[in-house]
Amino acid sequence: MVLALFESERRATDILNTEKGFAVHISPLSHTSARNSPHAIVPDILAHEYPAGRQRINDSGASLSDDAFFEVKSYQPNNTRLDHNNKETKPADRRANEVLNQYSTKLKGLDKQYAADIVGNGDNGIVGPFESAQKRFIGGQVIPLVVGPFGEIHKDFEKVLETLARLAAAGEDGMSISPPSQH
Repeated sequence: MVLALFESERRATDILNTEKGFAVHISPLSHTSARNSPHAIVPDILAHEYPAGRQRINDSGASLSDDAFFEVKSYQPNNTRLDHNNKETKPADRRANEVLNQYSTKLKGLDKQYAADIVGNGDNGIVGPFESAQKRFIGGQVIPLVVGPFGEIHKDFEKVLETLARLAAAGEDGMSISPPSQH
């Protein structure tokens, strides 16, 4: 699928088995799909050549785009989500933090299970190969795209929408559809 001039994959892709992931075979998959494997990290969206930001001087060899992975989540309007001090932390932000913690916990668990010789029991502060694999993507971690029951979105989702809108408007098709900006 091509979205706003970058490609994304809709099929279940294990990020640990990509060229940016951990390239050591840990065990044969016993499940028919990557999404059900206990050893896989399968995001909802894996985007290739996702824009990384603006580069002021283009002589460093740094890339303006790279791979990114996204997890799409929602939450229900119930006391678990809404019965908090929402001025301090909004429910969408709280749900996004849960997604980040889930990914971190799973990767640290894989490090303890399959790279114990490197990380030990996990309390020594050493980052193992599985946890470091996610740092090779834009943002150094999963990008949670969280939407609430009343249309509220997490700040990362808002940034992604702004980035995609700018890319779409700047393209050839976008120039023919959108009026030029006055600012």
